[in-house]
Amino acid sequence: MLKLSCNPPETFELLEHKHFEGLNKIIGTGQRRGLYAVAAPITKLHSAIRNHSGRKRAFFEWLWGINGGRLRAILIGKPPLLKMIVDSFNQKFPELVFSEQDADGNVNFNALGNTVLDIFNYKRYRQSDMCLNYLSALGIRQATPCPYCNFDEIYLTEVNGDDYHYDEDEREAEANNYQQALLDLDHFFPKSRYPFLAISLYNLVPSCHNCNSNFKHTKEFALETHVHPYMTDFEDIFTFSLKTPYVDGQTYDTLEILYSNKAAYPDFPDNSIKDFRLISRYNTKRETLLDMLKALHMGIFENFDQIFTDQQQGDIKKLILRNAKIPFEHQEITKFQIGKLKRDIYLEFFQRKSNLA
Repeated sequence: MLKLSCNPPETFELLEHKHFEGLNKIIGTGQRRGLYAVAAPITKLHSAIRNHSGRKRAFFEWLWGINGGRLRAILIGKPPLLKMIVDSFNQKFPELVFSEQDADGNVNFNALGNTVLDIFNYKRYRQSDMCLNYLSALGIRQATPCPYCNFDEIYLTEVNGDDYHYDEDEREAEANNYQQALLDLDHFFPKSRYPFLAISLYNLVPSCHNCNSNFKHTKEFALETHVHPYMTDFEDIFTFSLKTPYVDGQTYDTLEILYSNKAAYPDFPDNSIKDFRLISRYNTKRETLLDMLKALHMGIFENFDQIFTDQQQGDIKKLILRNAKIPFEHQEITKFQIGKLKRDIYLEFFQRKSNLA
């Protein structure tokens, strides 16, 4: 629920262009100049239109749209536009089903679903340099907190090519140092139901395995019910706090974490918090929070405001926060595990100090 952003000089507009052009590479020389690659979604979609009839042909023609406009929207449209596409599909083709789920929860695609997945080939994209470059542009590095939970960490790391084993269906390393993404790419709108969104730029959310596979899995997410990391910052919607304020020297068997909506989003549902089990996961960090509060209590002692100047107070607070790995600025939340939780609690701590003074 941390809002994803680009590392300058990249912009989302530039990344959209790279995504569309990278998927639909133009090849050929001479008289064949201007043809799209065989694996390009444009090429495969036109092939599907030619090879189907009836309602299925109508569906593939719908994916293309007017002069390819809907295909472009599918690949690089922002979340509200993807929602409009989903709503349009549900209205126009309610009878089309692409997969079914077995008793063990495994998703099995039917013939139509596999055709759509061949057009919007997630496996090929996931193994491409284009995917790695995009993750890098989002600022994914080693030990980056998951945007969904801000709890577990995801990694974009260097692997020594000499030590790495490549399966037959994986591409070979082009250099000794090979970049690898140790993370999941969640489909906000589920791939099992909407396989035509399998490689849509804004439907791919880099996330930890727990959030993607253990908690979200095949749950239906919607913009009205869940925070979308490309649209909304969790920081703007919810505030975390402790049910019982910290008192130095008191024994705490549990730290009960509460959350409340901010005034700008009074009616936003808490489905994201519930579905990702944030409160129970955060409560496993009780000792970390207690150590943080003890450090704050020791650093911000009685008469602190009277002893130090405003500049000195700011410098001391920054030092204390850095040592406790607490984000000092809002934009630093994405750099620290449970950064949002820590920052809210430390702000609550200082507010309480001010009220008691």
